[in-house]
Amino acid sequence: MKIFVGFGYNPRDAWIKEIVFPVVESFDGEIVTGEELHGQVLADGVKKNVRECDALLAFFTPRDEMANGKFTTHNWVRDEFMYALDQNKEAVPIVESKVDWNDGMAGNRQRLDFKEEAKDKLLVELVKILSRWRKIYSNRRLRFLPVEIIGEVRPLLAQGKVKCTYRYMIGSWESPEMEAPLLKIAGGLCADIKNLPPSNSLVQVKVSGDQFAWSSDYESMEFLSINLLKE
Repeated sequence: MKIFVGFGYNPRDAWIKEIVFPVVESFDGEIVTGEELHGQVLADGVKKNVRECDALLAFFTPRDEMANGKFTTHNWVRDEFMYALDQNKEAVPIVESKVDWNDGMAGNRQRLDFKEEAKDKLLVELVKILSRWRKIYSNRRLRFLPVEIIGEVRPLLAQGKVKCTYRYMIGSWESPEMEAPLLKIAGGLCADIKNLPPSNSLVQVKVSGDQFAWSSDYESMEFLSINLLKE
């Protein structure tokens, strides 16, 4: 999964790279930032990075002190956060207690409040969020067999005439069908499935077009390939 992290690029916020980044990476997260363009109007490059990410963590940390004793925060973090919401990304604002926060920004979305001297409690909450995100946004790549399916399906991919769906079985419960894009990789045919259930679950895949349909039995999630039969 790809996680955009918005934060202040200054010595005071160095702890985010030192502490938070390793935690995100420990959940198989690829970290993306707008660090190279910080302080500018929300650039196209940053927008592109946000769009390509699965979710966003926005750290609203103190910047300049105000007359009321509260602090402003970083404009670019606010802009990255608001843009992520506009793109319907899951975005979590993480707000330091000294920051003058506008409650209307996040609406009814989850928000994490923390105190600078109690970062350990913040990390506990981050672990909960990342654990949930890993289940939703991580994927597993399946390679389809037999080779006969490749010759039938690959020529139709560019025409948009092929559909791939999958579903899980957990115990005796079957999930609704979900769509997955088909990928042409190394002369084969693959698909990335998301919303990964427990590793002892089973997955069933269907590939269909106007004139054909292939489907598999339920097979173990531990396999990297899955066998389909022509219907």
